[in-house]
Amino acid sequence: AGTVYDSLTDLCWEKDASTSGKNWKAALQECNGLDSILPGTGWRLPKANELVSIIDYGYEGSSYWHTTKFTNYANDGYWSSTTRPTYASYAYTLDSIYGYLVHDNKTSTYYVVCVRDK
Repeated sequence: AGTVYDSLTDLCWEKDASTSGKNWKAALQECNGLDSILPGTGWRLPKANELVSIIDYGYEGSSYWHTTKFTNYANDGYWSSTTRPTYASYAYTLDSIYGYLVHDNKTSTYYVVCVRDK
């Protein structure tokens, strides 16, 4: 458990990501439930632009969170809270290996990392 503070964005991230995939609704619920587990309040599923902000584009096939700051993050897709415009049943996900956003049906399964404002 624990948190990682990103001074560039002024966001506090969950140090350990979830180790199992969830659909979008379950991802939202997981983040909303962290207030009683991790320090601080206001834990939430990150917006698409917030997820992209922690990718280190200097390392092909690797991401910012694969440094010593973060643990248990998978080389896989992560949910954002951002719904795709004109497609309410789709939300954006981050491909953490290549650092790009895609969208998928909210019933699909992706990993979860939570964030809060400082």
